[in-house]
Amino acid sequence: MKKPFVTIVGLIVLLGITGSAAVAQETVLDEVVVTANKSETPNRNVTRAVTVVSEEDLGKQSGVFVVDALRSIPGTVVRRLGTSGRITNAVLRGSGTSQVHVTIDGVHVASPTTGAFNFNNLTYENIERVEVLRGSASSLYGSDAMGGVINLITRHGEGPMKYAYTQEVGGKNSFREVGSISGGTGPWHMTGTASRYDTSGVSQNDDYGNSTFSSRVGYDLWKDATLDWTIRHSLATYGLDDGAFRPDANRKDKEKQTFTSGVFESPVTDWWSQNFRVSAAVESFIDNDPSDGPGNANSLFKLNTERYGTEWRNKFTPVEWDQFTLGAEFEDREADNRSFSKTQTNTAGYFQNLWNYWKPLTVVMGGRFFRENTFGTHKVLDASMAYVIEPWDMKLRGGWAEGFRVPTLNDLYFPNFSNPNLQPEESDNYEVGVDHSLWKGLLEWSATVFRTDYRNLIQFVGSAPINVSKARVDGVEFETKIHPSEEWTILGSYTHLEPHARPSEEELVRIPFNTASLKLQYTTTDKKWDLGLESQLVSSREESQAANRRQKTKGYLVVHFYGQYRWTDWAKTFLRVQNLTNEHYSEVLGFPEEGTLATVGVTFEK
Repeated sequence: MKKPFVTIVGLIVLLGITGSAAVAQETVLDEVVVTANKSETPNRNVTRAVTVVSEEDLGKQSGVFVVDALRSIPGTVVRRLGTSGRITNAVLRGSGTSQVHVTIDGVHVASPTTGAFNFNNLTYENIERVEVLRGSASSLYGSDAMGGVINLITRHGEGPMKYAYTQEVGGKNSFREVGSISGGTGPWHMTGTASRYDTSGVSQNDDYGNSTFSSRVGYDLWKDATLDWTIRHSLATYGLDDGAFRPDANRKDKEKQTFTSGVFESPVTDWWSQNFRVSAAVESFIDNDPSDGPGNANSLFKLNTERYGTEWRNKFTPVEWDQFTLGAEFEDREADNRSFSKTQTNTAGYFQNLWNYWKPLTVVMGGRFFRENTFGTHKVLDASMAYVIEPWDMKLRGGWAEGFRVPTLNDLYFPNFSNPNLQPEESDNYEVGVDHSLWKGLLEWSATVFRTDYRNLIQFVGSAPINVSKARVDGVEFETKIHPSEEWTILGSYTHLEPHARPSEEELVRIPFNTASLKLQYTTTDKKWDLGLESQLVSSREESQAANRRQKTKGYLVVHFYGQYRWTDWAKTFLRVQNLTNEHYSEVLGFPEEGTLATVGVTFEK
């Protein structure tokens, strides 16, 4: 793996040095970001490391799931237990799966039992943008945001009504169809998408089917006052027959998920605006394994989880250069798996002050005070700043943030595999970085150096979780975007991590030391042809094994292709090829990924 790794990193560095003239366009400092401050903020005033994936970029990828776009973001590692439909988590900067806060339109969607969000059924239809904030964001987002935030925003309809239909077929009996509608009239706006995806997988009982419905409906009440309602519902079924367990020809899983939120946003005065949100995340999971014959009993496992939340956020701008945010939240987390039925509640207040009296300098300070019904009262604080050197179109940034995460319901209550004496995890995150745009946006690059110190990490030892001592993750991230000509775009990223337990300095498991990606995009000036080639490199990493043994999962280099031809204003044809070189690899030890998968499709738009 050493040679491909050196090659891809060398290409990124070389391209960063040799990027040259083309057409001027919007620079990285002009982009608007929502996640960093929970409200729209120009990137020049954002003090944290944030990457944005647009709706257009989501459509130009080799797969149909949101995680297919996350793999190329610096500091981000995706772990899928094999083929489509298997448990899929995304981690940031060497964090744990339960230390990443995932929201869809403000709905906190992580499982109350595991603390992690399973991306296995999240397709990208009707998603307008994905924002990934790396580094602790507990002061704004609360428990489980120690590693960062992945924020998904549903499309907002506007203008004349538009309709689209997509059908796609390919290898492994894969079939996908999507119907969508969007637009607005008078004070109303709406989007709606319905989709179905099926694939047979790679073995006898490895099939997967997913039906998803997503909608956003809004109404403008009066000037700058709006009501918005979003819902995303999915129903997925899949078989379990893979290399990690004994082959089973009749075991089936069924998952039903509903995420919904309602938002009222309105100004109170010229300098005071408010946002009130109610949200719910309801999930049902059934694992059904009928008897295989005499001596083998039926097995049925059911799990229902629910998250209900409310948030009232107020933004005060008494003067142009000072923005103060004050909010209050309540969240109820419930789980019932027939062996235990438990509830956790959280009440919190938070604040953030963004100060920009001197235009080049932005200073942000914030904090959260919250009470968990199980662990009492706690607080977290953060402080960061950014300085823009206008003549160079460069931003220097840095900061410190505390993180905090309470044990999950499984950690505390799952029969025979829990520990009611666990204490919350805590962390300190330090980082400095630079964002730079050259030649009016022809070359953009970003680099961040960071350190995260963890305390009371929760890890399984034997059959139960315990609080271990300390751990540290040191790292560096690099990201670049280059336009060598009007038709070509080159994107690259590289992350190096040093994750170790302290004071033993033992390597933390499942965290690769090196990850990199390189993407080449070609779009003709008439927009008829759109081609993309993407490579992702992940180095080897250690895995924990039984009896405290360690085993490495080998690294891999995988290549994907996407091509599209628009033959009229209302129709286009596209081709996706995942794993172009048929690389044999695993993102998690013992769960092999599928080989080359090619699909072809057509989209009609009106």
